Amino acid sequence: MPPKKSKIHINENELKENNDNNKENLIKQKINEDKYQIIDKSFEVLEPFFQKIEQRKGFGMKEAIIYHSEIFDLYIKLDTGVNEELNNYIKQKIEERIMKLFNYFSEFVMQKSLDKFVSSLRDTLDLIKVVSPEIIRVFNSYDESVGINEQVTTLIKRKRIEFIKGIKDKMDIVDKLVEVWRLSRKGESVDVSVVCDVLEFYKEYLPSLQEYKKMSKEFYDTLIIESIDEYKEISDAYYQNGLKKYLELFGCFYCEEKDRIKRGRIDNNTEEILLTNLLKIIKKQENKVNSSIEEIVRDKNFSLLKRIDELFIENNEETVLNNTVKSIKSLLLNMIIGKISLDNIKESVELIIEIFNLWKQFFHCFSCKGKAKMENLFKEVLIEQSNYINDKDNIIIPTLFSRYINLIIRKNSMVCVDSDSVNNTIETVFKIGEFIVNKDIFCHFICKNFIERLILMNSNEENEEILMKHMRNFDRLGVMKMIKIQTEYNQSIGYSQQYSQEVKSNDFNCLVFGGLNVYLKDKYQMKIDSMTTERFESFTRFYIKKKPTQKLTMCLEKSSGIIKYEQKYFITATLPQMMILLLFNTHNILKISEIALDLNLPSSFIKNAISGIIHKQILCQNTSLIENETQVSVNTNFNLKVRKISVMMVLKKLINQTQQEQIKKDDNDEDEILKLRENLLKCTIVRIMKHSKVMSCQQLIQQTITAVQKTFKAHVNVIRRVIEILIDQNFLMRDGQDIQYVA
Repeated sequence: MPPKKSKIHINENELKENNDNNKENLIKQKINEDKYQIIDKSFEVLEPFFQKIEQRKGFGMKEAIIYHSEIFDLYIKLDTGVNEELNNYIKQKIEERIMKLFNYFSEFVMQKSLDKFVSSLRDTLDLIKVVSPEIIRVFNSYDESVGINEQVTTLIKRKRIEFIKGIKDKMDIVDKLVEVWRLSRKGESVDVSVVCDVLEFYKEYLPSLQEYKKMSKEFYDTLIIESIDEYKEISDAYYQNGLKKYLELFGCFYCEEKDRIKRGRIDNNTEEILLTNLLKIIKKQENKVNSSIEEIVRDKNFSLLKRIDELFIENNEETVLNNTVKSIKSLLLNMIIGKISLDNIKESVELIIEIFNLWKQFFHCFSCKGKAKMENLFKEVLIEQSNYINDKDNIIIPTLFSRYINLIIRKNSMVCVDSDSVNNTIETVFKIGEFIVNKDIFCHFICKNFIERLILMNSNEENEEILMKHMRNFDRLGVMKMIKIQTEYNQSIGYSQQYSQEVKSNDFNCLVFGGLNVYLKDKYQMKIDSMTTERFESFTRFYIKKKPTQKLTMCLEKSSGIIKYEQKYFITATLPQMMILLLFNTHNILKISEIALDLNLPSSFIKNAISGIIHKQILCQNTSLIENETQVSVNTNFNLKVRKISVMMVLKKLINQTQQEQIKKDDNDEDEILKLRENLLKCTIVRIMKHSKVMSCQQLIQQTITAVQKTFKAHVNVIRRVIEILIDQNFLMRDGQDIQYVA
């Protein structure tokens, strides 16, 4: 309901004193004066309401109702009739107060730093949005016919737009946004993302999209022009300190600027222009950088290499990338070439590990493009080292590593590695193993050495477990072989012990292994005496009783036993060593070549076997090193306090072998590796053809090379030979130029 009309009380005594002509005018004037006072009084009442808004203390609905009630009580005293003059006065007072309110808002927002400007502006607009209905509610107490509600709403909306545009113009907002970027480049703690917040704000609140586009274009044009000038200034200032300092400082600036551009969320076109001009500045220094790369690599300045990668390589500067990789390769080759030898296993492997760790440091200096180029660099260095020592089959490096692992695991080794470091050392060797050309040779010798340690009981169980763990990740098939070897070894010891108990003897220890285990088969047809032959035949009969359905494969070369010497010494030896000692029952002096002939064993094998006996001084030789023509005789002065002697250890330092003997040990090793490779190629080719059914010979060769390249480097001629074998075995057949799988 509209408010009730109020009655204004007039002092009648005063009216009587006036003449009749002025009576009516005086009454009207007095009434109007009272009404103006009422309006002024209402705005005095409202002042705390506006002050609370300005102070941002907030107010609730109850307070708004109180103000509404007080203004209502005053307004009901006003005449509800239409009075244009009074209405205009009310509107003027409202506009004055709201203008004052918005002026205060402007001053408040403009006092804030730019990084807090947007949040302050948004808070203020949110406040305006909240208080506007309450302001309208308060003024709505006046007669609805006056239209205060509608006019206050229109007024607040207009003032709000003026407020936003006014802030933009008064603050020179475009210059301030560009200033934010300038300060950020100088290292000030300002957040460039506020620039995007301001632009988004004006996009939302400016009255038209055209005004926003005009403002946005002005900002981006100014930012581009000033940024290009700044890039030149910064680059010139940094270069005054020299090229190395330039790479360090400008590289840091470049990374920060890229991050700044990303965080700034500027439009794509501006981002592309800024990055393009930044790269132009960098491009000017390319020739100077190229001339300094070799020195930087030689000094192992990894931080500068990271900067070169960030500034040039990741920006597709192929010349810089090629020069950097070439310099690193040259440095690594200078460290390794001519310094690797099987005579110095420990020093050689430790040098390769040092070079590997250095390569890793260089590798981590690069990002995507550089890393892709560096991935095979270490492998290339190892191949060139093999070529340098004329190791065409790439056997020396894998042999070195397998022997090094054997040395650090073996007991009584000349290589001392702290027990806590064994795990890290083996892990590093296996990581390097991933870069070895012939991984199969590495795994072959790992397994062979494992057998040797088992038979000689010459390793630490904890270290063997560490080896197994890393081998499992490196070569699953190799681990399965090692587990099979260990299982069969334990079984063979059990069978030997049972046999010894039956025949009441403690001098027999025979190794029996499954027929599929190529690592533990006899390689030579060793001659043995009749008594020993009878002993093995007797054991065979015992074994068949125990396991009548299982094939017996006996490994004589790895079997061991106890032989008596001078009725007081008990010598634990392998069967070949026992055969060597028995020869001296009928001979006083024998040459190594003669022993090899008598036992039908290679000289290299005899040298290894006899070294342990000579080391224990049971036999003695006439040369410092054991050679083919070395003469060996019984030591007549032999005298030890201990009665139980083991001669199973091989003493490499007593043996004079050619480098080829050291690498391959004997021809059977090579044959064994070739046989393993042939089997792997057969399985690979059959698997490929089973999937593809029909394929050209060239495609099959290429896919086979790719499939086995992590294990060894397969030659085309070998693959062709294996394909022919599979055709002969009816796994494959020729169909014109193609190869077809036979199901």
